[in-house]
Amino acid sequence: EFQKYGYDLAVELGDLEHKALYIKLAKETPRKILEQARNFVKDAGRVKSRARLFMWKLTELKKEWKKKK
Repeated sequence: EFQKYGYDLAVELGDLEHKALYIKLAKETPRKILEQARNFVKDAGRVKSRARLFMWKLTELKKEWKKKK
């Protein structure tokens, strides 16, 4: 299940070159955080690199999540 989600995420971000990374993220990162980052990229509109924006937002969300713990 996480493999499909990771692959779909790579396709959506236009970064099939790094699909293994997204599969790993889908396996190890809470789905809620991944969805928040994914929705952030969707709402951003035209972006130079959707994958880079996704990874930046994911890092920010993980920092917030760790602070709350």
